Amino acid sequence: WLGYECWSDLAARFHRTFLKTEPSYERALAAAVLERGEYPKLFQLCQNANKQTFFRLLGDSFPPRPATPVYQRLINALQRLEGQFILTTNFDEAIERNLPNLAPVQRSDLPRVVALLTARAPFVAKLHGSISAIESVVLTSADYDRLLGDASFTEVLRCVLTTCSIVFLGYSLRDEYLFRMLDRNALLYTLFGDGPHFLLTAEQRSGLPDSIRTIRYLDDAHRDHRSAIQVIELLEHAQRKKIHAQPVPVEQRCPQFLSAHFLSDLYRAGTWTPTHTLGLMKNENGSTSEMLV
Repeated sequence: WLGYECWSDLAARFHRTFLKTEPSYERALAAAVLERGEYPKLFQLCQNANKQTFFRLLGDSFPPRPATPVYQRLINALQRLEGQFILTTNFDEAIERNLPNLAPVQRSDLPRVVALLTARAPFVAKLHGSISAIESVVLTSADYDRLLGDASFTEVLRCVLTTCSIVFLGYSLRDEYLFRMLDRNALLYTLFGDGPHFLLTAEQRSGLPDSIRTIRYLDDAHRDHRSAIQVIELLEHAQRKKIHAQPVPVEQRCPQFLSAHFLSDLYRAGTWTPTHTLGLMKNENGSTSEMLV
């Protein structure tokens, strides 16, 4: 929404530049990984060919940009939320500039996230680094390997995934390390499950962990996926209703007579025993009830 390149376009431009300028660039291999969409491997080949050119191109790719109307709509929606706890893999610094009340947390200081969550202090955590500290950026396959070898990073992320419900906005949820972590959590929490977490997506997704719920939106009218912002706006609306909700008196929450109906399935044609009746009596006062199963 700010006009930055998507990963495929960024990788293609890096590839074209290194083809022209770097004789040591592994052209055939780079073309193959680009065709397969293996962008971390492509960026690794670029960095291997010339580290200085790689960082210069990367720094030039994410300069500060003025907020567009669509991006400002996102910022407005985030500002209205009661708690702004943001984890981002983007390494541009637009969120920090537009939401200056958020405490910035760099990847080197990620354990602060747990303390900030406990204190309910708003923050933005840069999981993949920031462009102003360009060597902290996670982009190449070697960067991802170092990230997975960082015990503090994986522990903080595991803590967040198991204690919070996360809304994934503008994020495809295809990072392999995050998928493995969600699957691991699903094994650890087989009884109750972690999350739930919510993925905002315009496409049908299969193979997601059980803790992920998809919220579909239409992108027919606007191909830039701005419809996803409406979900954030609805979160603020739900928070406002919760804050202004009046407490229900105990006598209304616990009426004297209760009736519950559980519809377990749709039954096929045939002969079925419809009900079993069970009489219930309270020992204290002898009052009776009846349960029909």
